[in-house]
Amino acid sequence: MITRADYIAYQLENLYLRFVMIPDRSLRLTNEVFRLGLPARECGMRTVTNNQHLKGTPVRPRLRAIEKIVKPYRKMRNTIAHLARYNDPALSRVEVYSVLQKAEGPPDDSVLERTRHFYKREADTYIEARRKEFGPIVSALIGEVERFFETLLPPFRRNHSALK
Repeated sequence: MITRADYIAYQLENLYLRFVMIPDRSLRLTNEVFRLGLPARECGMRTVTNNQHLKGTPVRPRLRAIEKIVKPYRKMRNTIAHLARYNDPALSRVEVYSVLQKAEGPPDDSVLERTRHFYKREADTYIEARRKEFGPIVSALIGEVERFFETLLPPFRRNHSALK
């Protein structure tokens, strides 16, 4: 049974995993556009941004700006990806109800029914807090990615024209 707490944790895990993929994919795209010839595994921030072909281009600061936004979330992403499920003490308050829902044996529907509204409100409050926390961060990241694409377009066009 997938409970609301499970679903919330899943969505937050997905956010962290995808969030941290953005700089990595941006580096790999830069590698392709500038035709640096680096293997994908070697497309690290230093390797790409310190490459001679990027020095003096507006792409370099855009890549660094994307990384700056994402960096505080990398540790949580690594924990999720390599060790365990998303864990937040504030979510634990919501998970109590999930434990009751998943309990084996005959369910005490009266307990579940009496506490359902309370835990729904707790979950709604938790979700709203996460939205307020991540909304501005996601918006900032979208803006930086947009600026990154804009700065990557001229070198892409140059290289594309040269290949024609």
